[in-house]
Amino acid sequence: MDRYMDRRLETVKPATVNKEVDVLRHILNLAVKWGYLRSNPAAGYRKLNIPPGRLRYLDEEEVQRLLAACNEHLRPVVVCALNTGMRRGEILGLKWEDVDRKRRLITLRRTKTGEQRVVPINDVLLAELKKSLDRLALSMYSLRAGRTTTGTRPRSAIRQQAQNSVVSLYDVYGILTTTYSG
Repeated sequence: MDRYMDRRLETVKPATVNKEVDVLRHILNLAVKWGYLRSNPAAGYRKLNIPPGRLRYLDEEEVQRLLAACNEHLRPVVVCALNTGMRRGEILGLKWEDVDRKRRLITLRRTKTGEQRVVPINDVLLAELKKSLDRLALSMYSLRAGRTTTGTRPRSAIRQQAQNSVVSLYDVYGILTTTYSG
């Protein structure tokens, strides 16, 4: 196992090796469960340390370019991310009933931790929500009216929309969640 991990680290990042070892560990657990092995030889291996990613902040000009590159359905997703720091899944799971425009609060019912939480709505996001209310149906941030978006589509859509933009979108989610949140 050590040799495998060392060899893989020559060509891929530690996160990839961790994922591969997780899959192997799961397969070997099944082999134990089904009686093919007495114990899992990968059970004792710890995950490799993953260095923290580089934080990237957009300046105001880059924010404006990013927003200009968004179509009318994608813009609310980006504005929400820039102004709240909400996770992608939290934004995509929103429904209009989660948004209290009078009290200026978003109630997140499905969070990563499983705990419900409330996020304040600032002036910029409130204005965007008012513009979006008539355009979007069912899911608050669907890329096509009436159809909910999967977790990977916004990133692809942003990249496609901003293909010719000067803003580098090497890690859209990281940029969006670290720029204007807080």
